Formats: sequence, structure tokens, C-alpha cells
Amino acid sequence: MSATYQVGTVNGYSPVDVTYHIASATTFDQTVKAILGKQPNIPGSRSLGRYWTLSNIGGTVDATADLTFHYLDSADLSAVTEPIFNYFKYNGSFTQVPATLDTTNNLVTAAGVSSFSDWTLAEPGAVSTGNVQYASVTYSVNESWPSIDVIVTRPVAAAARLAFIIRP
Repeated sequence: MSATYQVGTVNGYSPVDVTYHIASATTFDQTVKAILGKQPNIPGSRSLGRYWTLSNIGGTVDATADLTFHYLDSADLSAVTEPIFNYFKYNGSFTQVPATLDTTNNLVTAAGVSSFSDWTLAEPGAVSTGNVQYASVTYSVNESWPSIDVIVTRPVAAAARLAFIIRP
């Protein structure tokens, strides 16, 4: 069974095409919504200017879907490099999903999806599932100057360096 969810935001139409693969005849429901702005858990601006939220399919436990998301050149692509986009699902953490990106028609397709949540496109370094590490094993505080600089780094290609100053 196939459906096109007629969704969009104030700056444009961005439908989602879904082909469901359901093992047994049953009733089910799913909601789809397009949201203007980058997915809030991606730092910086190296992601698509919109994302979609799909609820899990209710009413059946044995279903997968092929998803195609349509995005807009003019509204969604600021400060990003479209040909190197990766497709990400966010459900508390990011998972890169194998997909086919069609930059000519501004769409991305993933097959065999079995769980649903937020979906977006982003540059590879914009989303990291990596760990953070402290720059030093130990830190100390001088009693006459009660502050400490703690440096945390992310060991990835597009690493971000975070510095925290802790004061009483």
C-alpha cells in the first residue's frame, strides 16, 4: 500500500511518499508532519532547513516502509553542501540511514524502515554519534583563584572543542 502525505511548512510543500509493507491484513495509523527549521539536536547550520516527524505505525507490529522525503532548494539549502548529505533518523540519538539522494529532484529515499521518528538530511560532520573526551585526566583548583577550565573535545573529523569554566 502506498500513500503520499501532503505536508509542508509556511515556506513550501514538502510531501512524504510512503510505501508500506505489511505482513498481515490489519488496520493501522501513522502521522507525518513537516517542521520548518533544522532538527534541533544538530549543532550549527550544516543540515537541511526542515525535518519531518513520523510516528511509529500503530495497530501492527510487522510492518516496514519505504520513505521518500521531498525538500526545497530555495528554502532548505542554506550553508550546506547538498551532494554530501547523509540521511539521519533521530530518536534520542542519531542513526545514519542508507538512502538514495536525488539532488536533481530534491528528494531522498530509504527502503525497509521499521521504526519512525525525526528524519533529516545533514552533512556528515554535522551529526556525530561519537564520544567526548576530557583534554586532561585530572584537574585542580587553586584556592586563591577558585575557578577551573575544563576542556572537552569530540574526536571526529569536524571536531568541536568545548571549554567550560566552573566558578563557585
